Amino acid sequence: MKYFKIISQFDDPYPTSIDETELPKAIHGQLTGNPVVFKTASLSGSMIKNSKIVPDFDKVKKVYNPSGADYLPKGVEAEHYLAIENAGETVKAKMENRVPQLKSLEKPVQIHTQGPTAIGELLAKDSSLR
Repeated sequence: MKYFKIISQFDDPYPTSIDETELPKAIHGQLTGNPVVFKTASLSGSMIKNSKIVPDFDKVKKVYNPSGADYLPKGVEAEHYLAIENAGETVKAKMENRVPQLKSLEKPVQIHTQGPTAIGELLAKDSSLR
C-alpha cells in the first residue's frame, strides 16, 4: 500500500494523510477545485486546489520521523512518485474522455554474458592497451 499526504498550506503541521485508493480523488479535486471528502478528512475546494500531494514515506515505514526518506529501501521513492504521476494521468484522461498513457518503472535487464566474461578477454584487452 502506498501512502500520500496533502499539504494544504506552507509548513502544514497536520497534513491530510491518504492512501493510493484516494489519490485519484485528491488529484481530481486539485485540478477542478471541487471539495473532496476522504476517509480521514475533507478539504474545501480552495484548500485542495492550492495544496500539494507528496508521498508519506514516514507512514510507509510506520514511523513518524522527519528524516524518514533517508532510510527507505531503494526504489520506494520512485514507486510513490510514479503512482502520483499515473493517478494524475488517469484523472486527466477521464476528464478528456481518452485512454490514459500510464508509465511504469523500467528496470534494466542485465545479462551475465554482456561484457568480458573470461579472464583471457580481460588480459587481451589489457595487453592491447600497452
